[in-house]
Order: sequence, then C-alpha cells, then structure tokens
Amino acid sequence: MSTLLLSACGPASSDFAEAGSVQGPELTTREDFLTSCGDGTVGSMESCDDGNATSGDGCSSSCAVEPGYVCRIAGRACLPRACETFDSGGSTFLRNNFVEIGLNPNAAFGSQVAPPAGWHPRANASAPGTELGFVSDAESTGWTNYHGDFFTPGSPEETWGITVNGTSYHNSRSGPLTEIAGSFGASSCVAVGACGYRGGASVNWTSSSPVGGVSVKKSYTIVDGGAFIRIKVTLTNTTGSDLSNVYYMRSVDPDNDQTRFGSYVTTNTIVSQPGDSSSIAQVTASQTNGLVVSNLAYVADDARARVTHGGFAVRGADTVWNGTGLNTSGSVTADQAMSIAFKFASIPAGGTVSFLYAINLEPSASDALACLDDTDSDGVLDPNDPQPNNPGICGDSDADSCDDCSESTYNPAADGTDSDSDGQCDLGDADDDGDGVLDVDDREPTNRLVCGLDGDGDTCDDCGSGTRNAAADGADTDADGQCDAGDADDDNDGALDAADSDDANPNVCSDTDDDTCEDCGSGSYNPSEDGLDTDADGRCDAGDTDDDNDGVMDSDDSDKTDPWLCGDSDGDTCNDCAAGRFHPEADGLDTDRDGLCDAGDGDDDNDQVADADDAFSLDPNESVDTDGDGQGNNADTDDDADGLDDSLEARLGTNPLDGTTRVQINGGGCSSTGSPSATWSLFLTVMGLLWHSRRRHTRRIQTAILAVAALPSVASAQSLDVQNFKPAPGAHDLQVVQSPRVAGHLQWNAGLMLQYAHDPLHIGVTPENRVTHRLVNSLYTADFYGAVGLFGRFELGISVPVSLTSGDDASAIHPELGSGGTHGGLGHVRVVPKALLLERNGFSLGASVPVLLPGTASHYLASAGLAVQPSLLGEWRYRWVRVSGNLGVHLRPEAKLANFTVGHELLYKLGLEAPLSCGANPLRLQGTLFGTRALSRTGAAHPLEATVGLHHGLTRQWGLSVGAGMGLGDGYGTPAYRMFAGLSWTERTEAASRP
Repeated sequence: MSTLLLSACGPASSDFAEAGSVQGPELTTREDFLTSCGDGTVGSMESCDDGNATSGDGCSSSCAVEPGYVCRIAGRACLPRACETFDSGGSTFLRNNFVEIGLNPNAAFGSQVAPPAGWHPRANASAPGTELGFVSDAESTGWTNYHGDFFTPGSPEETWGITVNGTSYHNSRSGPLTEIAGSFGASSCVAVGACGYRGGASVNWTSSSPVGGVSVKKSYTIVDGGAFIRIKVTLTNTTGSDLSNVYYMRSVDPDNDQTRFGSYVTTNTIVSQPGDSSSIAQVTASQTNGLVVSNLAYVADDARARVTHGGFAVRGADTVWNGTGLNTSGSVTADQAMSIAFKFASIPAGGTVSFLYAINLEPSASDALACLDDTDSDGVLDPNDPQPNNPGICGDSDADSCDDCSESTYNPAADGTDSDSDGQCDLGDADDDGDGVLDVDDREPTNRLVCGLDGDGDTCDDCGSGTRNAAADGADTDADGQCDAGDADDDNDGALDAADSDDANPNVCSDTDDDTCEDCGSGSYNPSEDGLDTDADGRCDAGDTDDDNDGVMDSDDSDKTDPWLCGDSDGDTCNDCAAGRFHPEADGLDTDRDGLCDAGDGDDDNDQVADADDAFSLDPNESVDTDGDGQGNNADTDDDADGLDDSLEARLGTNPLDGTTRVQINGGGCSSTGSPSATWSLFLTVMGLLWHSRRRHTRRIQTAILAVAALPSVASAQSLDVQNFKPAPGAHDLQVVQSPRVAGHLQWNAGLMLQYAHDPLHIGVTPENRVTHRLVNSLYTADFYGAVGLFGRFELGISVPVSLTSGDDASAIHPELGSGGTHGGLGHVRVVPKALLLERNGFSLGASVPVLLPGTASHYLASAGLAVQPSLLGEWRYRWVRVSGNLGVHLRPEAKLANFTVGHELLYKLGLEAPLSCGANPLRLQGTLFGTRALSRTGAAHPLEATVGLHHGLTRQWGLSVGAGMGLGDGYGTPAYRMFAGLSWTERTEAASRP
C-alpha cells in the first residue's frame, strides 16, 4: 500500500490554482483582499475562500491554497491533501479525499478482492464490503453521506473494449470477461504532474499481447481535490501495415445511489456531442432522492469521441460510436447503460494514438474538462503550457535554467543533464559534479574525481575520492592515509616497494628462504609461514618431500596431501596408510574390496548408501530397517511392524513404511457349517407342528429339534453372520426384543419380516478413515417366524431367515474375504424356547435359550457351527406403555477371518412401545436399542444399532409393522441404515389357565 499526505501544492507561485480550485489571476491590491477574501465565496482574484482571512488552515490570508491542502468547497474548511494506493491479487485501489476506485485485473472497474480496512465499499447486500467499483464524496461530508457504489449493486456491468477490422474484443467486470490479456504495474502517489501542477494517485495497465494487431496501454488517475477519474489510453499498431477504422469504447450500467435508496433507475442525458461548435462529448446519469442528487458522467474534449445511452451489456466499440440501437441524443429515465466511444480513421504501421476522457462524479464537468485540456499530454495544462503542442517544452518552474518537460513529461527534478543528480541541471548548478569545488575553480567541472588541487602535496588530486578530501585523495592500496604515489610500502606487507616484487599485492614480495614459497604468502613478510604446509612441519608443501607426513615420499604417494591414502604395496586391496601412517601389515578390513579399507571407506558394502545412513553397513543387500527389528526392509515382510504384510498393504493402497496403518474388518469367521437342507427340514418340521399344534404332543416337537441339531456341517469361507436384526418370534415380542410373556396354551402366531441393510461389513483403513472394500454392500432378508404357547408358562418359537447379499471382490486382499458378487442362502434358523418365571403388578420376568442352527455358512450369510444365546427377559407395563429388556450371552465357536476374530459375546436389547391411538386395533410406536460386547473378539468395534417403527393392528388377528434403523457404531454387522416391514397373524382365543 502506498500512502502520501502531500506537503506541497506544487511550485509556490500564486499564478495558478490548486487541486479542486478555480484558477484565477493574482490579487494585486489591498482593496481586492479587503472586499473579497474571507467572505466564503471564491472571487475572480482568489483560488480559495474558507470564510476567513487566516493563514495556516489551508487557505492563506490572501485566499491562495497553501501547500499540502485541498480547498474544494467555498466557505468550508480546507482539508489536508490525501493520497493512498493498494495493490492486491491483481486488483488495484486508488483514493484521494473525495473519490475511491477499485480496478479489476483486466482494467475494468470492480475489484476481485476486498479493499483495505477504512475504505468505503458499498456493493451487493449479499456480499457487502467484498468489492469496490467507484464511490464519491463530492460534497465533502467526511464519507458519512457519500454516493455509490455507482455500478456494483445488482448485476454489475462495466466494460471496455476495442474493435479492429470489424472484430470486437472486450474486458468486463461481468463474469469477469477478459479477451484482452494484461496486468497492472505498481500504483503510486505523485506530488505533481497528475493534472498540470496537481498531484494524485495513478496506475498503468498494459496489455500482454496485441489483439487484432493493436496493443493497449491505459493510465487511471484520480487528481488531488478532484471528484473525477482521468483515463488516458494509448493504442499502438504492432503490425507492418496501416490499420483503418479502429474503435475504442467504455460502457457502464449506472446504479448511482441504489445502495442508499433502493432504485436502479437513473436519468440518462446526452449533454453534448462533438460538432462544428464544440469538441466536447458528454453523457450523464443522474438520480434524485429527495434533496440528495448523485451524478455520473462520461466526458471527453475530443472530436473523435461519441456518447450514447441505452441497452445494458453494451458490446462493440463500432456499435457505440455509430449509435446502432442506442440513443445518441435526448434524455431517458430508466435502468439502462451509458457509453462513450472513439474512432480513429487510421493508425499507421508501428504508430500510436493517445486520447483522454474522464468519469465525472459531480454535477459540473469543468474540473474534469480542465484536466483533459492537455493537448501534448506532457502533464501541464494548455493554459499554463507555453507550447501546448510540444511535449518537450512547458516552462521552468524550478528556475534551474532547464525546461521542466525536457523528458516530454512534467518533471522538474529530471529536466536536463544533472551530472551530480542534485535536482539542478548543470546549466544552473554552480558545482556540476558535486565534488565540493565550484566549477570556476574545478579543472574538470563534470568529473568529480578530478579538480586539479593537491593541498596536502602527496601528488594525488584532492578529489580522487569523488569529493574534495585531501586525506582520501588517491589510490591508497593499504588504506594507511597516504596515496600510493607517496607511500614507501604501498601494500603494507612489510617489504618496501623497492624490494617488493609486487608492491600492490600484500601476498607477494620475495622468497628469501628458498623454500619455493612466497615470504608474504600470509599477507605479511614472514618466511616461516609463507605458504601451504599440509603437515604443519614448518616447510611449505612446495619444498616438502612428504607433504602429508604419512611416511611415503610425495613422488611415491598416490595422494600426497591425504595421510590416509598413499598406495597398496601389499596388494590386499586396503590402502597402506589406512591408519594415517604407512603400515601395510595393519591397513584395515575392506568389506567391499574396493581398495579402501573400511576405516577410510564411506560406503563399506558398496551399496551406494553412505555408512552414516546405512543400518547394515556391511550388508550390500540391506540398508534400511524401518521398524528397527534388526531385519532389513528387503527381507522383512512387514517393514513398519504394523501387523500388515507389505504385499497386503500394496493391495490396500496403504504405505508399507507407516507403522500407524491399521486395517479393520467389521466381521469374520471360518469354520464348518451345517447343511442348508437340515435347516430347511427343521423349518418345515416346526411349522408343521405349529399348524397342527392342537392335535400333537409337545414331546414330538422336542424330538424334531434334537434330530435337526445333530445334523453334520461342512467347511466354507466367509462364514460370518452379519445379520444382527433377528425378529423375535413370540406373540408378545417387540421387533428383536423378547417379551417374558407367553401366549395361552396352544395359541400360536406366525409372521413374515422383510428387511434391507446397507453396508453392514467392510474393510476400513486407519488413520485415513478410508473404506477400501465393501464385503457386504447390500443385505436383503426375509424372516419367516412363528411360535406356540404351552401350558400358559412356556412358548416355543422358530425363525427361518432367507438372505441375499452383494459385495465387492476382496479376494486379492485375502482369499478368505471372498470374490464379491451377489449370493443367496439360508441364515441361522433359530429355535427359541421361552419360560415365564414371574408376573406381578405389571412386571414380568422370564428366560429363554435360543438355539442357532447352521445355515448357508458362506458369503456372510451365516456363521459356522451351533450357537446358543441364554438370556434373561424382563418387562414392565403401565397401562398401554411397556418397556422390555433382554440380557444374555452368545456362546459359539471362535471364528477368524483375516485379522478379525469373533467369539463369545454379551447380548443386550432394550425395547419401548407406546400407543398412538386407542381402540380395538390401535397404532403403536415402537423403538429398540440392541448390541453386543465382545467377550473374545479382535479387529472390530462392538455392534450397536437403534430402530424405530410403527405397528398397526389391521384386524384382531392381523398386524402390520414398518420401521427403519441405523448403526450407532462401526461394529461388524452394523449397517449405515436399515429398513424393514412385516406382516403378522396372532390367534386370539382365551388362554388356558396355567397349572
């Protein structure tokens, strides 16, 4: 960010006006001041009038603007002149006392980033403060009641572009659209030259490549004290041929004070078009809200310009200039755009055209037009320019005898040859070279190193250092204060110049001890330390026959400067000097037989890994031991000791060198399974017994169960039961929760439950928390169940599940995990004997011992072997509300799948039922929570699941249930979600009395 509080208004003369002030002639008489200055009105002889005749407040006692101030409104206090710029993310921001603008990276208005704190953006209500187009405080309210943002509310539309050979190119805030690539340079504040002698904030934008053979340069300036934006455009023909009919345009959809008063409508008026009597093109958009009037205008003093209003997203510079479909005169009150365009009949090959226009943000355009009145674009307005058509001449405001525009732009600080860069050109400078000697006494007035004086008589010019200084007046090699011409030992090495072979080099002088080394090799005359002495024996290497003092003459030494290397005279592949001295009998082990004994070998086993980094420096096949188990990674099948084989981690896509990796399988088991035909036989047997229960003896039922349970089983893979939702078969049971109550003697019930579970089993990888394979992606189950009451104290139930699973192929990870696909079969057939132990005052207590018979023990349809689930049952009832709970254990053979083991478990279930309606066939709300805790299991979390559903009595016997559930953890068999629906039939007769 660049911030400038200017301390000067420009040249301190009274014959021109300052920023935002009306220029007038100089006051000449005391009567002029007495009759006008201080009356709050800017008279013809004044440049400001703040209502008093006191100096030091910005407007002097003679009503002239004082340096560092802007005096915009007559009768009000002047303000310290402010200028600030900020560049961020390709966008640029400029502001003065009365205008703030934000520019898009494509040179349209409308920043892509928010302005700095303390600025005044006012854009869309959905994103306030995130964008700045342009705003104005032309009335100088201290930014309490300012205008704008002038176009960013609603759907911002602000566009510029060119048309070449009938093809148009545009850059727009809308989108944003960028068809002319380019970028901004660094923005800055200038003290003068922004508009004549006025300063301001400015930034340049340059296209990065031509479009249609035309490159574009744009300069945006907000002038001190002004309420307008001055834009200078330069178009350059980069082709080798003349270009005809090149157009430039800019368009905006004005919103003025919409953010303050809510209306997008403005009154758009063509004030003037260039013609015979005027070259001014001006279109305005005004908006009146009570006493508040806001103004926006395009204005140019250029016969090549045209203005229009109409449309919204106006495109095509030729369309605007020709007024095609747009208004070129008159006034319209509507929500529509206004535009300005320029036409250039011809731009010669390699030639350029430049032009100026302004965006005016106050009722009068006089100040903006004044800053466009610069024919030669040298920064000095035509009324103050002695040659307004010559950019190289504009005057000499600093009286240094050089024209301020000698570099074709107003810059008094760089207006001619200035040998000493002191701000004065040589023509007006008494000491051109700044060496402290006036030109009249200086033998070479433009050479600061020569002045022709030798005040100290040391034969060196007193200006030899660049300024007159007899103590530092010439070459002084040893910096002893004497120039070399008068110094007997120029290099101060202790050897006089007469005896010094190189009197400008302190390291070279002689060899008095004949050891072939320079006596001054140390920088000072010292024969005992006169060169490199590798073995520090007092003789420089050049005269030493054994430079490294290893006992081997240099002529026979393979490396005469390394005492550890000299040769291998005994042919044992180890260097004879491996111990630092010649000793062939003890020259060290050479593991890799590379001619270097290990003591001097940085890579003993020659495996291209330095010994310092090699965990096995004597084993060429190993160098890294990630887990520190003493076994190298090449031989180690589990490099990071995370319990996962490296080949398995490669298939899982995990890092075999990251010991934090863990793989979890939510399920498991591999053992023998029962024959599916046995469970079907049991189902048919028990269902037959239930159907004929009134005519059969209970002992026959028991005999059938024992017979089926004794059937043999066979081995199969993926023998893990992931179906945790097992409907309880009893007449009073609640979803999966058993009630201790039983049906009356020989009363029976039957039902069908259909359910779907999503993702009950998968392979997960931590710490990435990533699922690699869904072993069971979908699980569909149909449960056929029924029960019969016995003697009013007992109940015998059965449930036969038929399931369909689908999952991913994980056989590449482990053969036991299966090849995926869709599979169906029989789940665990459950025989559920239950006894009512106690029933008193709404509380019931019972016990059950469900027996799980083998099913299709593959594809995760059922576990292998026989299992039992002895459980304690309880229930409490109050009126029509009941709470049921089960606590038991699941006893089964231990099973293992990959690294996941399942064994005995603690079971718990909780159910709640409450009526939603009364009557003979009520609607009941049911909810359950059920899960297990491992008594012996590794590799997976504990299953936990909750369901909620509705049960509706369709008739006295028939009932319908629907519900859904979700897993509350990631234990095996716990799905992401579950849905179920069931139909049940219950015999309703008077129960036999209990014995």
